[in-house]
Amino acid sequence: MIPNIRIQDIADILIMTFLLYQLYSWFRGTRAIQVLLGLGVVTLIYFATRFLNLYMTSWVLQELGTVLIILIIVVFQNEIRQALYRFSLLRHILDSRQETQHSQFQDIAETLFRMAANRIGALIVFQGNEPLNDLMTNGVLINSEISPQMLE
Repeated sequence: MIPNIRIQDIADILIMTFLLYQLYSWFRGTRAIQVLLGLGVVTLIYFATRFLNLYMTSWVLQELGTVLIILIIVVFQNEIRQALYRFSLLRHILDSRQETQHSQFQDIAETLFRMAANRIGALIVFQGNEPLNDLMTNGVLINSEISPQMLE
């Protein structure tokens, strides 16, 4: 006997599954996923203490949960900002980056082949749709146009 399942229930399950999968894929491999798993364990312990009528322990975990929510927002503000940016439908409209010209790519390619011929190694990262600010922790900000002289 299957209870009455509405089309809204199926849509609700599919939407939540998609959102949870997107959150997981965004945070996979970061320290945020480890913290979220830890919070999940604490939440399971909290519900177990409520079920077993351990009033003092469940009260302490409940108060700890309130503090942890604020702490998570402070500690993971960059990840939250990045997730909200990814989720934003207007990011393509509001994004003010200009398209790079074909000749600039030609200059970069020629410079890289010249460096390879001289056996000079380089690590070059091109920014796609996602910002690279969170990946750049060390280094010197040059803030200049890309040119063959700058690359060499």
